[in-house]
Amino acid sequence: MNTKSKDSRNTKNPLEWAVFGLSSLLVAGVIVFLGWSAITLEDRPAAFRVDPGDAIRTSGTTVVPVHITNTGSTTAAEVTVVVGADFASGGKESTLTIDFIPRGGSREVRAVFTGTEMPTTVTARVAGYVEP
Repeated sequence: MNTKSKDSRNTKNPLEWAVFGLSSLLVAGVIVFLGWSAITLEDRPAAFRVDPGDAIRTSGTTVVPVHITNTGSTTAAEVTVVVGADFASGGKESTLTIDFIPRGGSREVRAVFTGTEMPTTVTARVAGYVEP
Protein backbone atom coordinates (compact mmCIF):
# COMPACT_ATOMS: atom_id res chain seq x y z
CA MET A 1 0.00 0.00 0.00
CA ASN A 2 1.29 3.40 -0.94
CA THR A 3 1.34 5.73 2.06
CA LYS A 4 2.21 8.95 0.19
CA SER A 5 -0.33 11.64 1.03
CA LYS A 6 0.50 13.76 -2.02
CA ASP A 7 0.21 12.38 -5.54
CA SER A 8 3.56 13.14 -7.22
CA ARG A 9 1.99 12.97 -10.69
CA ASN A 10 0.06 16.22 -10.13
CA THR A 11 2.99 18.44 -9.21
CA LYS A 12 4.63 20.69 -11.78
CA ASN A 13 8.34 21.06 -12.10
CA PRO A 14 9.99 24.52 -12.39
CA LEU A 15 10.28 24.30 -16.19
CA GLU A 16 6.54 23.80 -16.55
CA TRP A 17 5.87 26.80 -14.30
CA ALA A 18 8.32 28.92 -16.30
CA VAL A 19 6.65 28.00 -19.62
CA PHE A 20 3.21 28.69 -18.10
CA GLY A 21 4.33 32.10 -16.82
CA LEU A 22 5.96 33.08 -20.11
CA SER A 23 2.90 31.99 -22.10
CA SER A 24 0.62 33.96 -19.79
CA LEU A 25 2.77 37.06 -20.20
CA LEU A 26 2.76 36.71 -24.00
CA VAL A 27 -1.03 36.32 -24.17
CA ALA A 28 -1.55 39.28 -21.83
CA GLY A 29 0.89 41.38 -23.87
CA VAL A 30 -0.92 40.62 -27.13
CA ILE A 31 -4.29 41.50 -25.58
CA VAL A 32 -2.93 44.80 -24.22
CA PHE A 33 -1.31 45.64 -27.59
CA LEU A 34 -4.50 44.94 -29.55
CA GLY A 35 -6.58 46.94 -27.10
CA TRP A 36 -4.17 49.87 -27.22
CA SER A 37 -4.10 49.78 -31.03
CA ALA A 38 -7.91 49.77 -31.21
CA ILE A 39 -8.15 52.76 -28.88
CA THR A 40 -5.40 54.90 -30.42
CA LEU A 41 -5.90 54.06 -34.11
CA GLU A 42 -7.29 57.06 -35.94
CA ASP A 43 -10.01 56.25 -38.41
CA ARG A 44 -8.73 58.32 -41.32
CA PRO A 45 -9.57 57.73 -44.97
CA ALA A 46 -6.90 56.59 -47.38
CA ALA A 47 -4.38 59.32 -48.19
CA PHE A 48 -1.63 59.06 -50.76
CA ARG A 49 1.92 60.23 -51.25
CA VAL A 50 2.79 60.04 -54.95
CA ASP A 51 6.43 60.28 -56.04
CA PRO A 52 7.23 60.14 -59.77
CA GLY A 53 10.72 58.94 -60.60
CA ASP A 54 13.12 59.81 -63.39
CA ALA A 55 12.05 58.94 -66.92
CA ILE A 56 13.86 56.07 -68.64
CA ARG A 57 14.22 55.66 -72.41
CA THR A 58 13.64 52.20 -73.77
CA SER A 59 13.15 50.90 -77.29
CA GLY A 60 10.57 53.27 -78.78
CA THR A 61 9.05 54.32 -75.43
CA THR A 62 9.67 56.48 -72.40
CA VAL A 63 8.91 54.86 -69.04
CA VAL A 64 8.23 56.85 -65.88
CA PRO A 65 8.25 54.92 -62.55
CA VAL A 66 5.80 56.16 -59.92
CA HIS A 67 5.87 55.18 -56.23
CA ILE A 68 2.53 55.47 -54.36
CA THR A 69 2.21 55.13 -50.56
CA ASN A 70 -1.08 54.93 -48.65
CA THR A 71 -0.53 57.05 -45.53
CA GLY A 72 -4.15 56.77 -44.36
CA SER A 73 -5.61 54.22 -41.96
CA THR A 74 -7.89 52.40 -44.42
CA THR A 75 -7.25 50.21 -47.43
CA ALA A 76 -7.88 51.66 -50.89
CA ALA A 77 -9.00 49.55 -53.86
CA GLU A 78 -9.05 50.32 -57.58
CA VAL A 79 -6.69 53.27 -57.13
CA THR A 80 -6.56 55.38 -60.31
CA VAL A 81 -3.26 57.18 -60.88
CA VAL A 82 -2.88 59.82 -63.60
CA VAL A 83 0.66 60.53 -64.79
CA GLY A 84 1.23 63.58 -66.94
CA ALA A 85 4.40 64.35 -68.88
CA ASP A 86 5.30 67.52 -70.76
CA PHE A 87 7.39 66.96 -73.86
CA ALA A 88 8.78 69.50 -76.31
CA SER A 89 6.17 68.21 -78.79
CA GLY A 90 3.29 68.58 -76.24
CA GLY A 91 1.79 67.04 -73.16
CA LYS A 92 0.72 63.41 -72.72
CA GLU A 93 -1.16 61.52 -70.02
CA SER A 94 -1.15 57.93 -68.87
CA THR A 95 -3.82 56.49 -66.56
CA LEU A 96 -3.02 53.48 -64.38
CA THR A 97 -5.19 51.40 -62.02
CA ILE A 98 -3.83 49.62 -58.95
CA ASP A 99 -5.91 46.76 -57.50
CA PHE A 100 -5.42 47.77 -53.86
CA ILE A 101 -3.04 49.49 -51.49
CA PRO A 102 -3.35 48.52 -47.81
CA ARG A 103 -2.93 51.10 -45.05
CA GLY A 104 0.74 51.90 -44.71
CA GLY A 105 1.47 49.97 -47.91
CA SER A 106 3.02 51.13 -51.13
CA ARG A 107 3.10 50.15 -54.78
CA GLU A 108 5.41 50.89 -57.68
CA VAL A 109 3.85 51.41 -61.12
CA ARG A 110 5.23 52.45 -64.50
CA ALA A 111 3.65 54.89 -66.94
CA VAL A 112 4.61 54.27 -70.57
CA PHE A 113 4.65 57.01 -73.22
CA THR A 114 5.30 56.41 -76.92
CA GLY A 115 8.40 57.98 -78.40
CA THR A 116 11.93 58.31 -77.11
CA GLU A 117 11.70 61.99 -76.27
CA MET A 118 12.49 62.76 -72.62
CA PRO A 119 9.86 64.74 -70.70
CA THR A 120 10.68 68.19 -69.33
CA THR A 121 8.32 67.76 -66.37
CA VAL A 122 6.40 64.82 -64.90
CA THR A 123 3.42 65.03 -62.58
CA ALA A 124 1.48 62.22 -60.91
CA ARG A 125 -1.67 62.24 -58.81
CA VAL A 126 -4.33 59.89 -57.51
CA ALA A 127 -7.59 60.62 -59.33
CA GLY A 128 -9.79 58.30 -57.26
CA TYR A 129 -10.18 55.06 -55.33
CA VAL A 130 -12.80 52.75 -53.84
CA GLU A 131 -13.14 51.98 -50.13
CA PRO A 132 -13.57 48.21 -49.87
